[in-house]
Amino acid sequence: MPCRARDVRPVLLRRRASRPQLKRDPLGSAPAIHMRFVTFAVAILSSPCITPALNCQDTSITPCGDPTPNEPAWWEIKWQRQPDGSATGTVSKPPAVPRNLHLDRWAGRYRLTLITTAGTMRRDTLSAIIMLWVPKAPSGRKPSLIGATDSAFSFPYGAALAHPTWQRDPARPGISLLYDRAKGELTLVFGNGDLLTTDSGVFFDVFAIDSVSMRGRWVDGGLGVLVDSAGHSLGHPQGYFCLRRLNE
Repeated sequence: MPCRARDVRPVLLRRRASRPQLKRDPLGSAPAIHMRFVTFAVAILSSPCITPALNCQDTSITPCGDPTPNEPAWWEIKWQRQPDGSATGTVSKPPAVPRNLHLDRWAGRYRLTLITTAGTMRRDTLSAIIMLWVPKAPSGRKPSLIGATDSAFSFPYGAALAHPTWQRDPARPGISLLYDRAKGELTLVFGNGDLLTTDSGVFFDVFAIDSVSMRGRWVDGGLGVLVDSAGHSLGHPQGYFCLRRLNE
């Protein structure tokens, strides 16, 4: 799938609690300083195979694979020199999802497989059971679905969470599935379900979706990043994931 770069300017993004911002700094600063205070806006995409009748081919048996195998740090910022001496960062943006999805049909129990590819000390693989259901009284950004992980789930690093992923409070759920029909964006948010806490949550981009599964990439929405002994940033914690519906 083709990728598109998107110009991200920090001043405009600062007021969006649901998305972190890029700092605009002079190019004379060390690269590690830029990266230490960088978080990312998450763009979500899916396969065009979806139909209202959910009659596309079942691909749930496909092994969980990285949709960007040659780019383990998918949200790496490309800094560009500006005339005023500052640097503007851009991140890759995948194609939009279909704009006619009926996401209430994706309520149910899923097994989550999560793989880390960058930004952590180890390349972990996690598995968890999550639930998604239709909210009775949506609040905040009005998610299409809300949900929670099982109580034993935790990220293998210090994830920037505003509240636990297993929380079932309908006002601040552990998981929210957000669908921007106009922009064609689909986002799973873990640990910041109401999107009211800045620089918090883990954001899941759905690169492909069918009647029984979702697949894509994830990134931590916090400010903190690991640095090596030389002070170079290792990037934000991120990787890829698969959700597969479980038989009831």
